[in-house]
Amino acid sequence: MFFKKSAKDIILNEKVIKKSKVPILIKDKGWKNLFEDKKNKLMEKLSQELEALLKEEGDLKKQLKIKNQRKLTLIKKILKLSELVNRDDRDDALEEMEKSKLEMEQTNEELDALYVRLEELPGQIEEVNLALLKETIRIAYEDLSASVSHLKETDEKITDLRNALGELREKKEELEERIDFLYSFLHTMLGHEEMENLDDQLLKKNSNN
Repeated sequence: MFFKKSAKDIILNEKVIKKSKVPILIKDKGWKNLFEDKKNKLMEKLSQELEALLKEEGDLKKQLKIKNQRKLTLIKKILKLSELVNRDDRDDALEEMEKSKLEMEQTNEELDALYVRLEELPGQIEEVNLALLKETIRIAYEDLSASVSHLKETDEKITDLRNALGELREKKEELEERIDFLYSFLHTMLGHEEMENLDDQLLKKNSNN
């Protein structure tokens, strides 16, 4: 049984795959146990790409949290400065408010860019994870093929050994039966005392040779 398809040739029903909620493979314990130390070059490349995308996603979420906190701080600051400008007509507050508004615009632009990138990342992560899944399937079926072949050979060897063991048991039973017959015959002919004498002479002699 041979599997010559490349990962690109493997066709998966993506709707079914999505319903199955395939985990991020590089974070899955079962995948790690089976393939972490057996990755080929493509699997290594895809794993690194996936790791980079996940790291980027994590970093962007942290940045998003920081930017939103900064935006909230700026809103409060602008409201306070606006009150000082409108109530006290303070020029210094007006200048500071304008700076804060500019920073708010910059922060909003940065937030927009973060949201756009964060919307793109799940699709890219899913795409790379799917490519890694296809290569994993290909490697898994190669392993399965080799394992099935090896299992068949092992079963055949076990069968041969069982047959050989059966033959040896039959031989053992035949020898034991012959020994019993021989002893019985000699014992009948010679008697117990003479048998002991012959055992001492002949069996011990044979065992020493």
